[in-house]
Amino acid sequence: MVGGLAYVADNNSGLRVIDVSNPAVPVALGAFNTTGNANSVDVVGGLAYVAASSRGLRVIDVSNLPVSSQPSGVTPCS
Repeated sequence: MVGGLAYVADNNSGLRVIDVSNPAVPVALGAFNTTGNANSVDVVGGLAYVAASSRGLRVIDVSNLPVSSQPSGVTPCS
């Protein structure tokens, strides 16, 4: 959690970002395919560092949600 946002390493579903500032009404802000199972995540300074199983470390710019730039090899998913 950073502020009111939950950054979830969701295994096969990659990284999910959820606004939980109102716990009664969580809002999905973004989902990012990490091309490997997302095992853990840490967010520092607008970047999410995702451990993606055999695919290694993925770095995702989450500073401008719900729109975010995607580094090479990381694409948005629905």
